[in-house]
Amino acid sequence: MKPKVTIDASKVLKNIQRFTMDSSNLIEIAVNATALELITMAKQSAPVDTGALRSDIKILKNELGGFIKQVGSTLPYAFKQHETNKERPKFLEKHLPELEDKFRKRLSKIV
Repeated sequence: MKPKVTIDASKVLKNIQRFTMDSSNLIEIAVNATALELITMAKQSAPVDTGALRSDIKILKNELGGFIKQVGSTLPYAFKQHETNKERPKFLEKHLPELEDKFRKRLSKIV
């Protein structure tokens, strides 16, 4: 009888797959939390006349299983308000540096 050695990595593979799924879920949660935080900050910073612009700031696109979120407004005048309003300029964009730091910290806790 010849000696035999069986190398079975199935348990390790299952653990890796579970870790990957858990990590993916946590990353999606971090992306969503950051998007929701941007929505809140942008609504507080947006110019107000009727309140329609503030009410319309939301997640516009959700892609790659939740790993990409696009935040904005569907109103036709939103872009002009964002770019040219002198009292409250760049109500979406101005929060990105702060949120980028928060997002990096959230990710560092996962990975």
